[in-house]
Amino acid sequence: MAIKTRSQTGDKDLATTTVHQCRGGVFLPYKELPRTHPDVTIVITQNQWEKVTLKRGRLTQTHQNILESIIVNAEATRKLPDGRFAFLYSPAKVLRYMGITPKHHSWLYDKLSDFNTEIEIETEIFRRAGVLLYEKGESKVPIPGRILPGEKGEKRTKQPCYQLIVFHPFFSRLFDVDVAIHYRGLLPAILKLKRAVTQAVARFCLSHDRVNMALLDILTALGAMNKDTPERTRRHIIKQVRDEIEALEKDFGIELRKMADGREGVFYQKHPKVWFESPEKPIPPLLTVIEAQKSETGQGAATV
Repeated sequence: MAIKTRSQTGDKDLATTTVHQCRGGVFLPYKELPRTHPDVTIVITQNQWEKVTLKRGRLTQTHQNILESIIVNAEATRKLPDGRFAFLYSPAKVLRYMGITPKHHSWLYDKLSDFNTEIEIETEIFRRAGVLLYEKGESKVPIPGRILPGEKGEKRTKQPCYQLIVFHPFFSRLFDVDVAIHYRGLLPAILKLKRAVTQAVARFCLSHDRVNMALLDILTALGAMNKDTPERTRRHIIKQVRDEIEALEKDFGIELRKMADGREGVFYQKHPKVWFESPEKPIPPLLTVIEAQKSETGQGAATV
C-alpha cells in the first residue's frame, strides 16, 4: 500500500475514514437492520484483516454515510486536547449532500444517538475499544439567511439551526493507529449508489491498492452473509451488487468478471482520487508506556 503523509501531498482536509472502518464489521452492509437480523446486544464480525465486536447497538452504511458527510461538510471542526473531536454543521447542508430532503434534520439528529454503540477493533497491529459519541447538541438560534420549506401541511417556511456532534477520543485515536483514507472526491458517487451492500463493497475496494477476490468472499468479510444465510437471500444480495455494476465500474473502476477458478470475482486498481495517510504518530509499545509512567511516579503501578 502506497502511504503518504499530509506534508507530502499538501492536502489539508481531514481524512474521510480509516482502512479498518471499511473492511467489515464496524458499519454493517445495510441501510437499516433487516427484521430477520438477530436481536442481540453483541455482534461479532471476523475476517482476515480484523475482528470487530459491536455492543449495545449496530451501525450500518447509513451511519457511515452520515459520519463521512458531516466530516466533508462541517462548518467548523475542533480537536480538543484530550482527543475529543467536535464538528459543527448545518443539518440541511449535510442532508442535501446525502440526497435526502433537507427538512429531515430531526431524523439526522436522532440518528446521532446510534453512535453510542460500543466498538472494539482488533487487528494484527492494534486493539482498540470505545464508543464514538461523546455529546450531541442542536442550536435553537436559526442560521442567518438560510430557509427550509415547512413540513407537509405547513404553509410557513422555517430557518434551520446548527447541529453539533462531539466524538470521544476513541474516534481520533482510530486515526492515530490506523491508516487513514482520503476519498472525499468519490463520496458523492458512493452516496448515489442505491444499495447499502454496494456502498460497502465500494468502500472495501477503496481501502485497498488492489483487489482480486471472489465476490462471495468479500460479501462474507463484510458481514453481508455467512454459512447459515439461506440460498435465496444470498442470490438476492449478489443481485443487488450486480444491478449496480455499471456505476461501480464507471465511478470507481470496480469490475465484476470471472476469476481463473470460475468464480465471480471483484477486480479493482487504486483510484487516482484516493490516497492513504500514515498515522501521525507511532504508538509506543505498552511496556514503554508503563516504564514512562514508572519513571515519572517512581512506582510500578500504571494506568494503560
